[in-house]
Amino acid sequence: MGVPVFEPSDEYVPLLPMGYGLNWNMALDEYAVGMDGRVAIWDLEKLFGDHWRLREGARKRLSNLYSERAALYRAFEVEYTSRGSAVGVAGVVSFLKQRYGSGTSKTKAVLSQLKNDYPTPIARRA
Repeated sequence: MGVPVFEPSDEYVPLLPMGYGLNWNMALDEYAVGMDGRVAIWDLEKLFGDHWRLREGARKRLSNLYSERAALYRAFEVEYTSRGSAVGVAGVVSFLKQRYGSGTSKTKAVLSQLKNDYPTPIARRA
């Protein structure tokens, strides 16, 4: 089962659902290392861009879920860029869990803090 990579093509990308209702720790695992024997979302994005998420019935739900977790994903990417070569994916995941798991572990609070710590980059005008 899959979705078309390109409209007229018969090439397919595996259709992998994003977990709904995951706490921030589990959402980070799903993004960075994968869960339940599935490939990590981060790896899918590197290989296929957004094409893995194209599914008619679930597109809006996945888009909303992805945007809610954008700061968490951005935090992983920033930290992986700066220290990933030394500690690897598991080390970055561990670092983020230790950093944000000590105060409150409530998902909304952690995601709010991540938005402050890892703001959305603003595109520069040419």
